[in-house]
Amino acid sequence: MSQNKRYIPLNAGESAVLPDANTLLPRDEVYEPLAQMIIDAVKKADAAKGRSLNELREHNAISINGARGTGKTAVLVNLKSYLKDQDVLKDVHILDPVDPTLLENGESLFLHIIVAAVLHDKEVKEAQRKEPSKARSLNQTLENLAQSLESVETQQDRHGMDKVRAMYNNKQLADCVQDFFREVLGLLEKKLLILPIDDVDTSLDRAFENLEIVRRYLATPHVLPIVCGDRELYNDVTWRDFHGRLTKDSSYRRQEAYERSVELAAEYQRKILPFPRRLNMPEVRSYWQQSNIYLHDSSQQAEKSEVMPLRNFIAWLEIFLAGPVNGLEGSHLSLPIPSIRALTQLVRHCSNLIPQLPPSIRFAKNELVVRKNWQMPMSPQDAMPLPNRNTMVQRLADYFFYEPKAGAVYLLLLAKQHWKMVTVSESSNQRGSIFDTPLFQPLTQSWRDFERFEKTDDLSAWAISLAKRLPEEWLTGIKLQKTMLPYPVAEVGVNARKGWDYAKEIQKITIDELNDDKKNKSIFLIDLLAQHNFYTNAKQTMLLNIGRVFELLIASIVGPLSVEDIHAIIGRAPFFSAAALAPTKTILMESKASAGEDNSAGADSVESHDSSELIRTLCEEINVWRRDHGVEQIELSPWLTYKVFNKVYSQLASGNKFPSSINDITWALNMAAYAFYATWFAFGSFEKGELFGLPNVIATTNINPERLKNFTSNEQFNINVKPILEAIDKDNSLKAVSIVLAEHPLKQWIDETINLDWPKSEEDLEAKAEKYLREELGINAKSINKATIKTQARKQIAKLGSIYEYMAANHGVDNKYTKLLKEVSDELHKEPTPNSSNQKQSRSVVKEVDPNKTEQPQPNVQPTGQEQDKDPE
Repeated sequence: MSQNKRYIPLNAGESAVLPDANTLLPRDEVYEPLAQMIIDAVKKADAAKGRSLNELREHNAISINGARGTGKTAVLVNLKSYLKDQDVLKDVHILDPVDPTLLENGESLFLHIIVAAVLHDKEVKEAQRKEPSKARSLNQTLENLAQSLESVETQQDRHGMDKVRAMYNNKQLADCVQDFFREVLGLLEKKLLILPIDDVDTSLDRAFENLEIVRRYLATPHVLPIVCGDRELYNDVTWRDFHGRLTKDSSYRRQEAYERSVELAAEYQRKILPFPRRLNMPEVRSYWQQSNIYLHDSSQQAEKSEVMPLRNFIAWLEIFLAGPVNGLEGSHLSLPIPSIRALTQLVRHCSNLIPQLPPSIRFAKNELVVRKNWQMPMSPQDAMPLPNRNTMVQRLADYFFYEPKAGAVYLLLLAKQHWKMVTVSESSNQRGSIFDTPLFQPLTQSWRDFERFEKTDDLSAWAISLAKRLPEEWLTGIKLQKTMLPYPVAEVGVNARKGWDYAKEIQKITIDELNDDKKNKSIFLIDLLAQHNFYTNAKQTMLLNIGRVFELLIASIVGPLSVEDIHAIIGRAPFFSAAALAPTKTILMESKASAGEDNSAGADSVESHDSSELIRTLCEEINVWRRDHGVEQIELSPWLTYKVFNKVYSQLASGNKFPSSINDITWALNMAAYAFYATWFAFGSFEKGELFGLPNVIATTNINPERLKNFTSNEQFNINVKPILEAIDKDNSLKAVSIVLAEHPLKQWIDETINLDWPKSEEDLEAKAEKYLREELGINAKSINKATIKTQARKQIAKLGSIYEYMAANHGVDNKYTKLLKEVSDELHKEPTPNSSNQKQSRSVVKEVDPNKTEQPQPNVQPTGQEQDKDPE
């Protein structure tokens, strides 16, 4: 093995003792500066011969800082192994680490632990046996030390001259300590005692006392204390001790006492643990960024013992868990490996599987090559066999189940297992939904199985966003729900007119290029959106949700689909809809949406239609698409899917992309198109990156569902998806979801239907006219009427003519809002104005317009803040 390489054994035990010096990881960060400090300390000890303690007293303790599991103890117990080839080792004696947690109540760290550690040292015992005269001298010194310690411990109970003598002995204690160490060094024929003190902060009730022992008695050149622990805990313990002393007799001005105690603690630590003598254990992340650390199998011959670089293993683990994400928009998945101890335990847990990773992974030259070879293996030999993959998923799930910070990773592994079960189950009834796994069901994360995991997010936003749509008592419980990941607000859906028989309406429509096949496809697409017989405060209604479209897309990538699978998706409540998450709760409809509902029995008499043949056709087309485009070779990542789901549903909830009520075919099909294209573009935004040889630059603009007929002009397509599609022309080995979705059968069906010139409903034209008028005049009032229009129109009379011409051409002269604008304009031009030119201009603002003439949209000029309208009184 190379001396320049460092190794982590696959089968490393829990012992901190590492017999092989090549397994000592923090050489540059800790061992080398520690060795230099020891060399300097030996020189000082040489210069201290024959001098008194008062001349030599100096705080020279070395501090090694690190949280639990960072390898501090390993540094202490393996220090001798590191120094074995250095000259300085012959001049020092390294004691075994002192453990303050061994203290019992009433015991002194110095008396019962440090002195005991010295006297019970194997080399000290052997030297006493060989040198009886020196042993007697040591015992005499020890007796003097014991008397001084006894006086210190009993001085509280003494009186008069006895107390004076005790205090005198106390003053001499430091000299006795130095004499004791000198005798030990003389016995061993060494120049310096190295005293490792491990986890001073572990015993919190005695941590300050332990530091005080270091301050009082170990400020000697003959001993080099190496104090290990978490300095943040030192700081807490120290300032609390000072604060307790300052406020013991009075709580007056507690805040000032706190500030003062923090200052005192900082200076106290600066004194006993000087800044230049402080070392920090490296974060575990720094190890896997180094190229010279390898996983090592000691059971193999030397030339075969290097299994793989640690950074290759980490790169593989990241893509195995997270999939081909680019790290943008929060898609980087942090590995829940908090310490080097956690890393070595994980490696040991998977020790028999790691050597079975493909050679293209183990011997890849860098992390990017690891990710490429895993995502797009060049040959079957470069792919990990499926049984090994499944075993690795189970092995990792077993390990991360006990890691409190691994909640997200554990959810991903459960999703991987669930999707594998879905693809091998013969019956759709046995499979259920691919989203029946806690990663996509946040309400299940309160189950007992997940209590051990840290939950840093919650569903409090639901209580705000759904306050007027779901019962308050249900939302009260939801807002207290903690989750392991952030989730978008549940989709309530868009209300559709109860009794709206869209199938019958579509069958009656006669427009260019609309044949029976496209009619049936249009009906099916709306079937995917529609949730029938849903009980609300209006008794019954129909809601349109995107969840089934999203589920059908993801299910078609996860595995082959059967006709029964598609029927099951249509038969369930849409994924992540209020109907699915709160199936027994009443949805509250907005008054505007439900005012016109007819709740009579006759209103629900919608003719049924059979889509079985169309579903069979879609199923066949999807499975052909899977075969022809190599979808089987793509192992869909649950993490990537979660990020796409979160983005799509968050964008849906972030703005008014659809009217409050949909009652025409165009808007319903636009909603289906939005569900597909938002999903497709989201996959592109997370996949595009260096893995496919592309820059990590993406578009984050929202998608307008009315402008998807020409999706190629959309910024998200051109920046997020198009570069990946162009890259596959140069390298057909690329595998990405955003590539295969370009040819998805559902996309073809959607494109065929939204490109038709569907007739517009009166309600749709009125809603568009209102929206346009609000934007052009800057109307923000809750309701829009002649008074609100007039208030804003008076401020921008010059624009009224062009606004009216556009509305008349695009929304009709008989439209409610077109008429209101004309009435307002006519009234305004009759009003006298101070400026005659303005008066002339206003009289010619509105002209009669040919309703058949089409105008282009005018620029949308928003008024300034001072021009915002108010509701009329």
